[in-house]
Amino acid sequence: MIARPYVGLTKETQKLLNHLLHPLQRSPANPYVHRADWQPPASIQCNLPPVTLAVIRLACGLASKLKFMTWKPYNPTWLVELAKAQMPEEAWLVDALSQCTSYLQSGHAYIHFIDPTASNKPGSQWQFERNILLYDKYEGELVLDILEGNRVGGVEFLNRL
Repeated sequence: MIARPYVGLTKETQKLLNHLLHPLQRSPANPYVHRADWQPPASIQCNLPPVTLAVIRLACGLASKLKFMTWKPYNPTWLVELAKAQMPEEAWLVDALSQCTSYLQSGHAYIHFIDPTASNKPGSQWQFERNILLYDKYEGELVLDILEGNRVGGVEFLNRL
């Protein structure tokens, strides 16, 4: 049931919102819970205006992305070893990669080490400067995004595209 009352909503609309919010994970029985193409179940009569449904769909799409956008621990040892072997003239790169101990998955082919929110805008941590290419015998070509201050913003795995 809904934890707090939704004043002014009909029981059917409350049922709809309850269906949307619980459970928060997708399941085989309900694969569209957090997707932008979400539709109310046929068993629930919806009295929400189309604009409200559009906002709910947008929120579902964002929730879907945020669900997968959580910072996780990362072991950068393999990247450090690649940098030592392939870019010995860039001594700072070894230290910068050593500091990449948590990551945020962004699609199948990219991981962030620095928060990409508002990339390249004033006040953002993410201020792109250049790319560095590395090669791994298992992962193939890697593109490192180097940010201002010689920080590694993330890695793109070209073989995964």
